[in-house]
Amino acid sequence: MLEWIKLFPPYLIFLTVVFVIIPSFASFLIRLSIYKYLNDLANKVIRLLRSGESRGIQPKIVEELEKRYKESITQLEQVNTAALIDGVYSQEKFRFFGFSLRCEQWDHFCKILPNLLLAFGLLGTFLGITLNLYNLSQTINGIENDVSSLVQQLQTPLQSMGIAFITSLIALVCSSFLIVINLRCNTNLAKVRLISSLEDYLDNIFKSKVQGDSRLDKAVNRMVEQQHEFLTRFHEKVGQVLESTLGRAADKIAEENKISNALAREVYERFLESSGTLARSANTFQEAASFLDKQVESIADIVPHFQKSCQTLENSALVFLEASEKIEKSKFSENLETITADLAKTQKAFSQSTAFLGNNMHKLIDNNQKATKLAEKVYNQLQESSAKLQNSATSFLEASETIKQSQFADKLSAATTDLATMQNQFAQAASTLNQSTQSIEIVITNLQNSVQRMVDLGDRISGLNQQSAKIIDLTETRLTNEKDSLNHIQVELNNLIKILKENEQNTNLELQKLGDRFIANTDKQLGNNSKQIQILADKFARYISELIETKSNLTNLVNTLKENTKQTESNFQFWGERITTVIERETKRSNEQSRELFYQLAQYIHKNSEVPSKFNKLEELKRDRLDSSGFNGKTNHKNS
Repeated sequence: MLEWIKLFPPYLIFLTVVFVIIPSFASFLIRLSIYKYLNDLANKVIRLLRSGESRGIQPKIVEELEKRYKESITQLEQVNTAALIDGVYSQEKFRFFGFSLRCEQWDHFCKILPNLLLAFGLLGTFLGITLNLYNLSQTINGIENDVSSLVQQLQTPLQSMGIAFITSLIALVCSSFLIVINLRCNTNLAKVRLISSLEDYLDNIFKSKVQGDSRLDKAVNRMVEQQHEFLTRFHEKVGQVLESTLGRAADKIAEENKISNALAREVYERFLESSGTLARSANTFQEAASFLDKQVESIADIVPHFQKSCQTLENSALVFLEASEKIEKSKFSENLETITADLAKTQKAFSQSTAFLGNNMHKLIDNNQKATKLAEKVYNQLQESSAKLQNSATSFLEASETIKQSQFADKLSAATTDLATMQNQFAQAASTLNQSTQSIEIVITNLQNSVQRMVDLGDRISGLNQQSAKIIDLTETRLTNEKDSLNHIQVELNNLIKILKENEQNTNLELQKLGDRFIANTDKQLGNNSKQIQILADKFARYISELIETKSNLTNLVNTLKENTKQTESNFQFWGERITTVIERETKRSNEQSRELFYQLAQYIHKNSEVPSKFNKLEELKRDRLDSSGFNGKTNHKNS
């Protein structure tokens, strides 16, 4: 050990003691004092956090922080506690052998010194090695053969290398010692403990004691009062505007819906009445056709009797011819009695046949007259039904004109304009509210959405009016088409009646001519009677075929009338039900939408009515907190 000391020159020992040992010892003492000082501060602050313990004498850093915190909390809305603590801690000082040193600065010095000692030791080692290697190379090159002189000359560089390694070893030992001390006395942990306890104290305990009415609190209080007054006035004005505008519009919409429902019901009832008249006319026409069928059947029953009478006439004519031949062949005087008897018999049979034919002719004429009367009745009933249809069409047109003249669309457009003006008023109110608070903007946007919904409702109602106008136009066109078809049927019936009258006149004329000819030429042309009767039978058969054809035409016409009446009834029922369903659905939809809108407006008004109560509750809570904070501050002051 003494030999090592002898190797050191005095100046190197002085430098090692001054620049290595003394700074290392001073760093150890400073580190230890900083660690103790920070722990003492942290313990004192932790004692403030405990409610049961007394406050006692507080360090200077706590008083400075309380002072700075009071000043900043009255001027700022939110205090940056971490920045405030860092700023005050950077100015904190501790006492070391009568000197006041800054904690942050000397703590940093104690952290850097071990690394600095290692750097100096390595620098001296490498510098000594390089210099000694240069000297060794010169000594080896200068000595040629003498080994003893070589050893003597090598001792000096080796001693200098030993000195370099010893100084480096001393620096390494001192730096290792300081690193161990830094690990043992960790000032970073003590600093973090102190700062966290200070933040806890300032934010959770001291803030409740010093918190009062700041500028923000005063502004908030003024704002709360203004909002309270504004909301009360806004609530009253909104209620008045809604009652004055939406109430009238809703009443108008309800009245117009009632009018449209009544008109639709009247149209449907008129449709039902017209369909009933058509059904009754079809039934009467069917009865007339059935009666005509019966008359045709009766005529068909008369024809075989007429044919039998014709055959009896033919037989009598043959008998008369045979009698004449016998008169020519036999003696007249002998056979006169028999001939007169036979002639009397034939005359009786002929008179009976003529009487039967006359009776049948009267019946046929009566039947034809009855058929014409029935056809005229059918024609009159069809005219009455067509007149009723025309009246129903005119009533429907009048109903459509009343719907058009009711100015439902104009009233709805006026309601939409009122709603648009109301929307502009709400937009102006929204601009004023946007200047005050953002929360009122949300309320006004909701109100604007509701107004837009009302405008959409007005557009939908106008669309419904257009649809109803289109449906009315379609029904008018349908009625005109049905009217044209009924007019066409009426024309056909008139033609048919004319044909029947002409046939009746022709038959009457032919029958009259036939009777005249038969009465005038019975005595002269008994031989030609059979041919004329055959021609007459053919004409009757032709007339019967024509009557059968007219019957088939009438049945077809009856069937077409039934189909047309059924189709018109189904069309009337379909369109009437469709109109009623569409009107009822749209009225229900409009009523539901209006109810939803009124419900939303009521909710909105209810929400706005609750806002002042909420602001009052906030004011009461704030006052309670202020009272509680003042009470806690007084109790803490009494405890200290």
